[in-house]
Amino acid sequence: MLKKVAAVIVMGHGLIHLMGFLVQFQIAEIEGLSYSNTVLSGRLTIGASGAQVLGALWLLAALVLLAAAAGMFIDAAWDRRVLLGAALFSLPVTILGWPDSQFGVLVNILILGALFFIRRVEKDAG
Repeated sequence: MLKKVAAVIVMGHGLIHLMGFLVQFQIAEIEGLSYSNTVLSGRLTIGASGAQVLGALWLLAALVLLAAAAGMFIDAAWDRRVLLGAALFSLPVTILGWPDSQFGVLVNILILGALFFIRRVEKDAG
């Protein structure tokens, strides 16, 4: 049951990444998110092309997070590996989107911490 709840959280995180893609490609306007050609709280200008690359990164992170959530729902043998990769990929993307994505940074850190904890407990038990 706990794994299904975690899968819903991961799915939500992935859908929020999808919102980042939609905004960066100027497909949709979403309250609380704004198109930007800068990263790191406006400290670095990436231009229009860089903004589209960032949008593509948001999309890729969304897809991998959604794949991890699907794997968690079906209890696939690969779900943790994909989730680890997704969180490691999502973390720098959310850092680049700071401050709009500061909650996403926290979610990624929590995911990585949970995976580390689960692995440690299983290693100690096995």
